[in-house]
Amino acid sequence: MSKYQIVCTSNFLLEETQQLANFTQEIQLVTDINQVENLNNMPYLLIDERGLSIRCNLFTPIYIQDIYARIITLRQNLEQELLIQALKIKNKPRDEVIILDLTAGLAKDAILIAKYGYNITMVEQNPMLATIIYYAIQKNYMPNNAKIIFMNSLDYLRENDKNLTVDAIYLDPMFKHKKSAKAKKDMQLIQLIHEIENYNTDEILLFEQAMKTQTNRVVVKRDNKQQAIVSKPTPSFNKQGKTVRYDVYTHCL
Repeated sequence: MSKYQIVCTSNFLLEETQQLANFTQEIQLVTDINQVENLNNMPYLLIDERGLSIRCNLFTPIYIQDIYARIITLRQNLEQELLIQALKIKNKPRDEVIILDLTAGLAKDAILIAKYGYNITMVEQNPMLATIIYYAIQKNYMPNNAKIIFMNSLDYLRENDKNLTVDAIYLDPMFKHKKSAKAKKDMQLIQLIHEIENYNTDEILLFEQAMKTQTNRVVVKRDNKQQAIVSKPTPSFNKQGKTVRYDVYTHCL
């Protein structure tokens, strides 16, 4: 039985809920909230007339539409976003640029990239997070130039290393350094999932594999207190803010 579950509150929503469960085939559909197992600290999904939400005893419900509405509302001048500046591909129309995000999470960064006009492909190995992003795309909470792949990122690179051509690869391994009781609910969810799964993907190995890909640049998000992800090669340049920076590597392959 899957450790993740999605609850359907109405027969009218059953078909939609089944579609969500089928996306990864690793989330169990239940039709009675009383059937949800391991309620202690285990997050689960629930769909009702308002939409899909994340439920957990540790925090009040988070509706998916609210997560992405805040991002769209708060981030308007995208040219000023450090992430966009780090990823920017010159001399190519925006709608032809392809960005690969190997650490999708809840796709907060990906939605900015997509809104800017770049095509963004996200890879996410957690079935709950991948389903949330899939739902957001289906509901047009994200631009239609975004897509999600449910898979381990390192496996994805290794399986596609000879035929994968993208303009830039983005990595945000910062979740390992964000443990905080004061974190927002959606970040608490990310922390909780990584505690549950105990993912052990080596971020350095992922970076090294990304650097072997046919791409113009690899961009790595870092806390300003952190050193570069590896000692060599050194970043070609970086875009630094008050708390985070984006290390940009243009000497790939």
